Amino acid sequence: MILNDIYKELKTKNINDKVPFDHKYKTKNKVISMSLGRIWFNLLTPDTYPLIDETINSKKIHSIIEDIYDKYPVDVSSNFVDNLNKESYKLGTIIPSTFDINSLIVPQFILDKKKELLLDNPNLNPDEVNKISEKLATEYLEYVKTQFNSGIYNVLMSGAKGSPKDWAMLMISKGAQLDIEGSISKPILHSLDDGLSVEEFYSSAAEARYVQFYKSKGAADPGYLNTQTVFANSGILLKGDDCGTTKYFKLLVTPSLASSITGRFYLDERTNALKFIENINQSKKLINSIIKLRSPLYCIQPDGICKTCYGKLSEVLGTDKIGLLTAATINDQGVNKAMKVRHESSQISIQKANFIKDIIIS
Repeated sequence: MILNDIYKELKTKNINDKVPFDHKYKTKNKVISMSLGRIWFNLLTPDTYPLIDETINSKKIHSIIEDIYDKYPVDVSSNFVDNLNKESYKLGTIIPSTFDINSLIVPQFILDKKKELLLDNPNLNPDEVNKISEKLATEYLEYVKTQFNSGIYNVLMSGAKGSPKDWAMLMISKGAQLDIEGSISKPILHSLDDGLSVEEFYSSAAEARYVQFYKSKGAADPGYLNTQTVFANSGILLKGDDCGTTKYFKLLVTPSLASSITGRFYLDERTNALKFIENINQSKKLINSIIKLRSPLYCIQPDGICKTCYGKLSEVLGTDKIGLLTAATINDQGVNKAMKVRHESSQISIQKANFIKDIIIS
């Protein structure tokens, strides 16, 4: 089976429908029954990568990408990410995730539970309100999925966009909020769908001011700095094979850094010669040792960076405009961080204090 076969099957079948699947490496030529969605994902991973037969969410996909990057050459792992992006967009046009007005009508059994667990218990602490609200939101989403085959369940539960916590604020209860000074308010037991009481409205307004403060303070300045950094780096080009610099970046190779130095050059002090770290197995041998890494920081190539200081990642990228790629990465990280501050500024994580556990160091 190939990807085109799956796209043809989806014209008459659901992505969760199970069909026969066999593969030389993943199933060892045995025929097994798997959903079209899981077959689709397994066909995107490298041929020799183990079979994945479980639900994939945003956290899981990140761990799979890291695992493939550790186990395979850079070109294989980068091709996997490229194909995943390309085929995901294609799949999204064939079976788009959407929802209708029925998804926004809270079922009566959820309203009854909400009255029993929240509205009839005004003295609940903020932590209890948030947990109950999120649990009811998850039940509500499962109901929407089974009754209306709504895609909103998959979108929120996968972590692709939003979460059950967001759905809870919208349809169940806004819960505890923060005011401009960061103090936790009395929990708001109604949702935006219900409408708020006068007291709840003013609590919500205080939270809105808090969000506006962090939105302007936490996003504007970093955003401007990020833009200037992008402009400063965007013109850097890859030039020359080896600039011949004698300065190196001393680096302690930790387990978390091992995969990052694959494709880079370092100085072997025993032979006083440059060595190339070809794959993850070679980089893992350097864990817990201090190496002298060739780095763009000390490159002396005029009007650019040489291929030795930059490493062989450029061969995978297929372009000499490394400054533009670096600028795009910086921009992506900067925007994500700034937007994260903006979106998380109104979200609070309530945790009960355990003074004995916090004070005693075992």
